[in-house]
Amino acid sequence: MKNPCNRCNYRNAYCHATCPDYISFQRENDSVREKRRLEKEANAVLYGQKKGLRIANYRKSYERL
Repeated sequence: MKNPCNRCNYRNAYCHATCPDYISFQRENDSVREKRRLEKEANAVLYGQKKGLRIANYRKSYERL
């Protein structure tokens, strides 16, 4: 991972814990990850509903025969 902090050495854990640049960078990353996870969940729900509709439509057409 590229180090976003210009004030400290590469992968300096102590600086990362206290450095405001790095903390804000981590927060951005977390929010992006959270947004992606929510999108994936929403897509999964939509796909499940579509699949449910398909099954229901298939059952209806099968009952007509």
